[in-house]
Order: sequence, then C-alpha cells, then structure tokens
Amino acid sequence: MSSRVLGIAGILSAVAWAGGNATPPAATATTPVEQPLIGVTVPSRAAAVAPEQAGKLVSLPFREGDHVAKDQVLFRLNSTLQELEVERLRPIAESNLIKTRAEANLAYEQRQTERLRDLRAQEIASDADLQEQEHELLIAQLRLQQAEIEQAQAENELKQAIEKLNQRSVSSPFDGVVTLRMKSEGESVERFVPVLEVMSFDPLWVEFDCPIRNLKDFNIGTRVVIEPSQSPDDARIGEVVLRSMKGNAASHTAMIRAAVSNADAGWRSGQKVLIRLAPPSGEGARPPKPGK
Repeated sequence: MSSRVLGIAGILSAVAWAGGNATPPAATATTPVEQPLIGVTVPSRAAAVAPEQAGKLVSLPFREGDHVAKDQVLFRLNSTLQELEVERLRPIAESNLIKTRAEANLAYEQRQTERLRDLRAQEIASDADLQEQEHELLIAQLRLQQAEIEQAQAENELKQAIEKLNQRSVSSPFDGVVTLRMKSEGESVERFVPVLEVMSFDPLWVEFDCPIRNLKDFNIGTRVVIEPSQSPDDARIGEVVLRSMKGNAASHTAMIRAAVSNADAGWRSGQKVLIRLAPPSGEGARPPKPGK
C-alpha cells in the first residue's frame, strides 16, 4: 500500500513540475572534439643506385648514414679496359687524317683534270685521256665522302668509349643520405643490381589516411600541424602536396601526403605523427619546405 502511495505521489510531482514555471535542470552539452589523424613519415625521394655495366667495385667510400650531394660519385668500377679504348680512339677521331688525305687527293685530281681539259682544247690530249682523268676525279670525290663518313664514325666511337668510361663511376641522383649499402669494395656487381640506397629526408613526406567525408578540408596547399606522437613539443607546419584519387572502400579513406621541412634532420623516416588542420596564423610552428 505504501509503495502505491509513493508511486502516485511521484506521478503527481512530475505533473506539478510540468505545469509550473520552474526551470528544468541544465542538460550537459557534449561538443565533439576534433580527433587528430594518424600518419607516418616517409622519405620524399628514394633511389636504389645501380651501375649500368658489370664490373668489380674498386671504390665505395660511403657508409650508411653518410650525407651525399647530387652528382657526387658514390662508387667506381674497375675501368682499365675502357681507359685504353679511349686512348686508342682519341688520336684517330681528333687527328682528321683520313679526311685530310682524301681532300689532298681530290685537289690533285682536280688540277690534273683542268690540265687535261686545256690540253684537249689544244688538241694535244685525246678524248680518252680526258675521260679517264674525269673518272679519277669522280673516284676522288667519292673517296672524300667516304672519308667524311669514316671520320664521323671515329668521332662517334670515341664518344661511346667515353660514355662507357663515365659509366664506371656512378653518382648520386640527388642530395640525400645513404640508408643502405648492399656491396663492399672488391666485390663484383652485375648490371642494374643495386649497390647503395639513397634517400632524401628534406623535405620529409607525411602520409596519412583521411576519411572521405573530411577530404574537402585537405586540399592541395592546405597547411597542417604535424606533431610527433613521442615529441608533442616538436610540432611543425606542413603543406598538403597530394590527394590520392584512389580511395579505400573498406575503411572509407583516401591517402593524403604532406611535405614538411626537415633541414635539421631532426625527424626520421617511419615516425608516427599526428595531423591536424593548422590555424590561420600558424603560430608556434616552423614553415615547411615545399615538397614535390
């Protein structure tokens, strides 16, 4: 009986509150907090450097972690045979002896032809003598053309020999860091088999998966705050340089790439980072170096 009375009393209290002017208790408002996206740092450029010719490594001065500049020689192959071939072909290509001899012979036949023509006009020489001399003149002209072709071939062979010699020294394609060395001095290497791996970490790329619904916030050129998960005080400003046109149907995301300056080499590849949209001012973070 008492429980029934209490129930009725509760109902009456609720009705009285609903019909009165009392202010209801304030509801607790929950504002969704923007969650950072998770990404990883990757090198902006990477190359597995390999020779175009087979040979034995005679010089490999760089080790893992060494910085290299663009066009700096990374390693050399033995080149004795190529050097001897260049020495053999250079005097042939540069002396021009074949063409010079043919030109001298042509000039002689031209003088002989003019002389016989004068003699024929004076009826001292016969038509047969003149025809024979004109035939020799034609042969001399053809020999000069052949000499010019042979001279061009000699110059071309010299260029090929020099190119093959240059291929015995392999240079870095860009400024970067040696991240892996697959061979050592004295080892033999085959054509197009990598010897060193070189990577560029400035600018450093950051790749992350963005929900499809948020892609509109990450256009090319959009500034983002990139924060290492283990060093939140080392946040930097990056810039979106790529939005993948291929989405992931399973996760409803698409890959986005941002570039961030890393001139001090303070960040490494493979770091986990957090990404947020940058405030308009970008205060408290360093500007990025544009990535390509």
